[in-house]
Amino acid sequence: MSLTKVSYSMIQGAVYSALDYGISTSSADNAAAITALITTVSSAGGGTIYFPTGVYNIKSAVNFTGGNVALTGNGRDSVINVNAAPGFYMFNLAFADANNVTFDNLMFNGEFNYPTNTLTTNPVAYANFNVAIRVGGVFANNLRITNCFFYKLAGGSIDVNNNGNLNLVIQNNNFNLANFSQAIINVRSTSASPVTDANRPNQVLVNGNTIYGGGPDNWYNPASIDWAASKDAIIIDQCKNFIVSNNIIRNVCGIGIRVEQSLYGTVCGNEIYECGSAGITAYKSCFYVSIVELTYTQLNFLMRLLIHFLQIH
Repeated sequence: MSLTKVSYSMIQGAVYSALDYGISTSSADNAAAITALITTVSSAGGGTIYFPTGVYNIKSAVNFTGGNVALTGNGRDSVINVNAAPGFYMFNLAFADANNVTFDNLMFNGEFNYPTNTLTTNPVAYANFNVAIRVGGVFANNLRITNCFFYKLAGGSIDVNNNGNLNLVIQNNNFNLANFSQAIINVRSTSASPVTDANRPNQVLVNGNTIYGGGPDNWYNPASIDWAASKDAIIIDQCKNFIVSNNIIRNVCGIGIRVEQSLYGTVCGNEIYECGSAGITAYKSCFYVSIVELTYTQLNFLMRLLIHFLQIH
């Protein structure tokens, strides 16, 4: 399997500083201004939108109507912040094809809508959910989400729900309490089962992410309300040609890694601790899927041990 590495060189055009285009670090809603700037950059053939250090509040969804856009910032210091209810998709790729889109070095903060009492709040009935990045039913080839921070998202963090997309990379991100009512990372086809091969998200890499906490606090109690239904850390559903590797997952409500109805994939080198359900599950008709759960250090040790054994014999 080959995964195309997408870089900023694939996104043509200038760098646009958000503060120069009506986007502010005040308490005002920046959603419309960010949406307008994305449309401007995409219509110009592409470019990079840079968010300098600051908190950028949004009270509604930022909707993509095109692609060839990179959004980048200064990591934890460039915060896209929810400051209104009810819940909404923070960045919503659902209205037009949005190919060659990158999110890099940004923080997505949904604390405003995160339930204050996660012991008794029913995640199914909870309405004020936020999802940081959502793809819904459009083409989003060459989507990269890298080096970002996700904090207290009452829905989930990344929800990619489309048919036949190529080259999705979710890499080196940090997720802290990054879901409540949905999965943290959910990649799936929009097609009803059984899905045709052409409609499977294709060439998916989920690598090097750190996930801590997520889902209701009552994850440990199967008798509690909806204690684990799809509050998983990573879901790969109806995909093909995927790698889920070198992720650290700790203390999530549901399953650490769920692979469902998917083909030609590898799950390897992940470290998974204290999940409310299984660490890794292969569910419903998975074919040609390898699960090799050794860390690089463990694998290196076994290789050295094997070499030593061969040398003395």
